[in-house]
Amino acid sequence: MDRHQQEMEKILMIRGRENTFANELGIKTVSLTEGKARAELAITDKIKNLNGSVHGGCIYTLADNVGGTVSSADGYRVVTLSGSLDFLRPAMNCEKLIGTAELVKSGKKIIVVEVRISDEHDRLIAMGVFDYSKMRRRYDDERHAKK
Repeated sequence: MDRHQQEMEKILMIRGRENTFANELGIKTVSLTEGKARAELAITDKIKNLNGSVHGGCIYTLADNVGGTVSSADGYRVVTLSGSLDFLRPAMNCEKLIGTAELVKSGKKIIVVEVRISDEHDRLIAMGVFDYSKMRRRYDDERHAKK
């Protein structure tokens, strides 16, 4: 594993440890490369709405989480500025949701990401665009790390 991939793995480890809300929902980030990220969410009854499909808030959280992950690939922590997500079909009759994010533009301060949420059958559930702001803090700055 080269140094760059080691950095990606470190970011994934720190985000996995510190992102308690995503952890509570069961979101697992499975890959981070330059410009792309992938996360998965196993579907359980606790994240379904009254109609039996995955709650839109969980889908939005998966999208925001995977978008934030790819936005962090250069080592800087980010915060979400805005996100627009179009829900295309209900997440029903599936066991897992897969979020993929692709970097559209990374500027000095603002990052734009395209996100797609699909199920394990490759049915597109939602897609959108999220904007993030780079913070001055880096992931390798241990002074700000949660213990």
